Amino acid sequence: MRGCSLQNDAGPGRVAWFGVVLLLGAAWFSMPVHAGMPHGVHELEPRDAPALELIDIDGRKHRIEDYRGQVLVVSFWSTWCLPCRDELPGMVRTARTLDSDGVRFVTVAMGQDAVEVNAYLARYPFDLPKLLDPTSKVSEAWRVQGLPTSFVVDPDGRLVLQVVGAYDWESKEILTRLRAQSR
Repeated sequence: MRGCSLQNDAGPGRVAWFGVVLLLGAAWFSMPVHAGMPHGVHELEPRDAPALELIDIDGRKHRIEDYRGQVLVVSFWSTWCLPCRDELPGMVRTARTLDSDGVRFVTVAMGQDAVEVNAYLARYPFDLPKLLDPTSKVSEAWRVQGLPTSFVVDPDGRLVLQVVGAYDWESKEILTRLRAQSR
């Protein structure tokens, strides 16, 4: 009878091959992967945003209804996602820039709990609400197919833009589009 064993009886060649496979897998999953949607900003046919009711790392509940009347950027990310880490500083600066325009940002840690997110924040802190989606049910409802993925919700609660892949959140294009949504 064969089963999984923690003993290393595979020999050095198999162990090295396994290490290569692990490294390639880690590299693959650290890249944004999006089925059928190229990177960049995409206008959506306006439709009601899916439900969003999650707890942040401080235990506060966030509901999409709480942001009615404001533009809301919902950014899905994960601690293992290198492109997510790269885009967050610019997103934070843009959130500060657009705060007076009624544009709010929240981040959703897909498939992760507070322990994982807090460990990440010890090394890479950022100042935006950090919502937890440990079961990925909200991410699935929002049809997140890769990371990072962000959605822009207009003041009426409708999805109007999708941002696929790591993006320059300080670009003139996104600043103009977000400001236009807040009017």
